[in-house]
Amino acid sequence: MRAGAIDVALATRAPSPEEQAAGFLGFEYGRSPFVLVTVKPMVTGLTTAAVADFLSGRIVNWPDGQQVRLVLRPKHDGDTALLAAISPDIAGALDLAHQRQGMVVASTDQDAADEAERVPGALSTNTLALLISENRKLRAIPLDGVAPTIEALADGSYRHFKSLFLVTRGAPSGATAGFVRFIRSTEGRQILMNTGHLVPQ
Repeated sequence: MRAGAIDVALATRAPSPEEQAAGFLGFEYGRSPFVLVTVKPMVTGLTTAAVADFLSGRIVNWPDGQQVRLVLRPKHDGDTALLAAISPDIAGALDLAHQRQGMVVASTDQDAADEAERVPGALSTNTLALLISENRKLRAIPLDGVAPTIEALADGSYRHFKSLFLVTRGAPSGATAGFVRFIRSTEGRQILMNTGHLVPQ
């Protein structure tokens, strides 16, 4: 991103060897729970089996009778891979979901959140960090009885997360170096933790 004199990119992966050879440097500044989301207040939890059923189309309605409307990410997107990694059943069902006609497919986390808030009965994925930092209407859904909190991610009871990186071209200097120092400072780390990030020690 660019903010005034600060040039730093936010990424969900470390720079590749080719990018490093081109001078890009990066470090993981946090991990945020990767979560299933909905605006429906009556959804207090899902099992992996139920998620697979929704994705495959075996179950098409919520318990209150409203249609489940999936908001997917592109087939080869990183978030699709994270969702597929939850279980083999979800991975197979996700392939079926991408073959169904009329699916809503969102390109970015913000787009996915927008669609999940807009589409009645939507079920989608996102990060806890985005939900908190953007004050979204969406609710993070407990999975298999485990709430997707920072504490659960830290103790290993919730295992699904997205790694977040800061990337610069070359060693940061000037305002960019100041921004990196702030992210790594006690104050910066506390802000990250308050907004849904598990910060590396």
